[in-house]
Parts: sequence; structure tokens; C-alpha cells
Amino acid sequence: MRPSPKGYTIAAISTRDSRQMPDLPAPDWRDLARQHRIDPDEVRLVYARYDAQRQFHARGRGEPIALAKWFQFYRLEKSSEGRQAGPAASGCSVDSDAVNDACIERPAEFLVVLEAYAAGEAD
Repeated sequence: MRPSPKGYTIAAISTRDSRQMPDLPAPDWRDLARQHRIDPDEVRLVYARYDAQRQFHARGRGEPIALAKWFQFYRLEKSSEGRQAGPAASGCSVDSDAVNDACIERPAEFLVVLEAYAAGEAD
């Protein structure tokens, strides 16, 4: 450390060679969900529906659809349900499937989180 002209002590900052720095782990799917303001429960719910489709096809009923392709269909179906639904009984607008709906509002970000979740499930 050396004194500055005004009497403050200046610490020398050493920079390490980037080759010596450890690789940071890839962000966890939960970190991605937080970053994109996506409800983790919605991700789990949507993945469970995809997984049901995969398991159905795994029993010899054709080829399963890739996650990204399946998500396109799911998003269209989910958005059409919202347009068809009327008000719930007693004027309540909340039902058991009332979650964030980020899959409709921000599909690109949602798919990134969903794919990260799927990769974690495969581990």
C-alpha cells in the first residue's frame, strides 16, 4: 500500500490471470426464473404436462415431441383457453390454474427457464 497525495492509503489491486479463475457454475433454473420474474411453480406445472406427453409416447405410442416444439402448441392452447373462459362462479377470478401466465406473456424467457428445468430433471 502506498499513500496518496491527500494522505489516503491506496491498496494495490492484483488482477489474476483469467485462466486461473475457476469456472462459475451455470445459473440454476431457479436463478433464471428469478431473473425473468417467472413463478417456479408455473415452470414445474408446465414441465409436468410436457413430461406426461413424453411418457405417453414412451410407451410405444409414437415419437415424443421436442420440448421447444411442444411448448409452441402448449402456449397456443393456453392462450386460447384464456380467451374462452368467462368469469368464475360468484365473481371470483381465481381458479386452481391461476398462476403467473408468464408462458403466454413472455414465451421466449419462459422457454429458456423451462429448458433449464428440463436439463436439471435429466441429471
